[in-house]
Amino acid sequence: MGTRRRLLLLWMLTAGLFLVAAVRLWPKLKLGDIDPLGGVAGTISLGVAIFAVWDVRRQAAMGTVENADRLALVVKHEESEARRQLLGDSHKPIDIGFRLRPAPDHALPNNLNAGSLLGIVDYFEDLEPGKRRLVILGEPGAGKTVLALQLVLELLNRREDGAGDAVPIRLSLASWPPETDFEQWLIRSLCDMFGLSKTAAAQLVHDRRVLPVLDGLDEMDGAGRTGYNSRARQAVSAINNYLSGTGMADLVVICRKKTYRGLRDIKVLAQEAAHVEIKSVSAETARQFIEWRTKATDPGRWNSVLQELAARPHGALAKGLSNPWRLTLALFVYEHRNSGSEAGEWSRDPNDLVQVAGRGQAAIGEHLHELYVPVATDLHLRTRGGPYSPEQVHGWLVALASNLNDNSAENRVIDGRPLSGTDIAPLELWPIAGERMPLAVAKLQTYLLLFIGTVPPLMFEDRVPGSLVLTWLFLITFASYRMDKAPTWPDDRHLSLRRLRHRESRVMLFLGFVIAFVGALAALFLLAFVVGFFSGSEWVLRNALQNGLAGALSFGLSYGALIGLKADKEALVVRPKDPLRSSLFFALVMTVPGVIVIGAILTFAYSGNGDLGAGLSLRLIAAIPAGMGMAFAFGSGLGVLRYLSLLICTRRWNRVYLPCRLGRFLDWCYGAGLLRISGTSYQFRHRELQDHLARNTVT
Repeated sequence: MGTRRRLLLLWMLTAGLFLVAAVRLWPKLKLGDIDPLGGVAGTISLGVAIFAVWDVRRQAAMGTVENADRLALVVKHEESEARRQLLGDSHKPIDIGFRLRPAPDHALPNNLNAGSLLGIVDYFEDLEPGKRRLVILGEPGAGKTVLALQLVLELLNRREDGAGDAVPIRLSLASWPPETDFEQWLIRSLCDMFGLSKTAAAQLVHDRRVLPVLDGLDEMDGAGRTGYNSRARQAVSAINNYLSGTGMADLVVICRKKTYRGLRDIKVLAQEAAHVEIKSVSAETARQFIEWRTKATDPGRWNSVLQELAARPHGALAKGLSNPWRLTLALFVYEHRNSGSEAGEWSRDPNDLVQVAGRGQAAIGEHLHELYVPVATDLHLRTRGGPYSPEQVHGWLVALASNLNDNSAENRVIDGRPLSGTDIAPLELWPIAGERMPLAVAKLQTYLLLFIGTVPPLMFEDRVPGSLVLTWLFLITFASYRMDKAPTWPDDRHLSLRRLRHRESRVMLFLGFVIAFVGALAALFLLAFVVGFFSGSEWVLRNALQNGLAGALSFGLSYGALIGLKADKEALVVRPKDPLRSSLFFALVMTVPGVIVIGAILTFAYSGNGDLGAGLSLRLIAAIPAGMGMAFAFGSGLGVLRYLSLLICTRRWNRVYLPCRLGRFLDWCYGAGLLRISGTSYQFRHRELQDHLARNTVT
């Protein structure tokens, strides 16, 4: 019997049972305050809804290949944007070359010993199937990320839907806690970066439908520490234990040469992996790239630079421009034009670059980074506007860069989670204000909400029932206990209104509403009947029938949102600001049950009068902040609560000063090219830029 026929038979059997029950109960039901026909219909609807939810969830768990195809589309969009951001106003990257290095357990294929950016995907696919493990090595700024992006995008371009090929996903190893299982970390990363449900992400990982492209191995330990107890060594060990069947699973690792050399010294290497080492940009390649970029403007301005590169191919200028980042930076800074003048003259003369080279190779990098932030800020302010001055932008970026470098240098860990030295995640940035103060301020905010929702309304009452006072004391005590037990790193649900574009999410939203609405009404009527029966008051039951509909509707919408808008198998483009919005939305959704509970407490506490009195509106309004306080106390929306604490603790009076609208500022910096996006975090455009800002705190 086919699956569809079994489902149809089960549905008919369920409907038949409810129909028999309705026929047997009909003669015994009487019309009155509760319509018998409505009650039977509601019961049938509840049963059908439960069955439909089960069926939708069963179908959602199917189709790993289809899920991978959807994920590939999202990844391609994201990585194309990341590549555009890295290359800036140049769509053509420098065709960097690489050498193939022999590894102890991996021979060079077909005597090949070199390659280039445009051929990296061919080399990777020429590796033996089942042994496609690659380590990309290079100096800082050598173009490791650009090479990895080229590989990812070319693999996605060659990928065919339905073929079951793995989807390449770039991940930051710096966010991996060593005590966490590597596969579980991959699953969690997919959930965070693409809004997938844990079930869908686990299927993709377990079936090896994702190809991890792991960046940041060199950023796991401060000051290049690569001892046997280092996080980098533990990460390599976890990578070597990442298997597929009886062999090694495919993956790509990106690392600086110095860090990997330290791991090699302690006999720790990625097993069965090919190794490629990115070569420096030669003086001739730099000359050709400058000529290509300036041929449409005024190439004569660069004659002195071109002549110096030709005359001294191993001189300070050639070495200073020997990596793609600084070469691109030089063109960006010196091709900047003054929009304030009628003719749009260039702001700077490339001859200055030759003079700076006279102070040595290191001076070139410092010089270019000093100019980059003000030039990028000025350009973005003129094109997009913004409420920031160049001094503010520099100062806030210095604060962020210094915090990241301190995390890396000190190997800071809070409650088992290492603090990233590269990622700026708004919901995880609160330790910048101190390890204890933001948590204390979060508790204070929760207590303040509970105070506003409880104490002031009682001051306007002539008589406060003793049972109500005891109830408030219990709630506040329990909330205090829950806040003390709250996790340091909250795990809020991923809720997104964008999921309403998917049919399955709309169905789950409706069915969740039906289940919660009918269940809430039934529970409310049962409670009212029990209370009214033992108290002998008909007012309780009558009031429940009159006012219970609003509470049931609110509860139904909240529960429907929880199951209809949560993460599922559909991959979404998740931006760094989306987790903050999701946490806020989750807090608002969970506030509704809190308001209902507190409103019910007020209703029954004053029910003895037969009339709730003129203070009803004030009490119900006050129930809103109290309900939000209860939501925070029970662990809902803790992410947004910590974020608010961060903003409070980073005012001018603190040692760290950040803008009030931090998310808007970070997004503005991304548009200006000062930051880039990596998953749900921002990162500085380049690690050299981050290091420069951390070293130079004076504008």
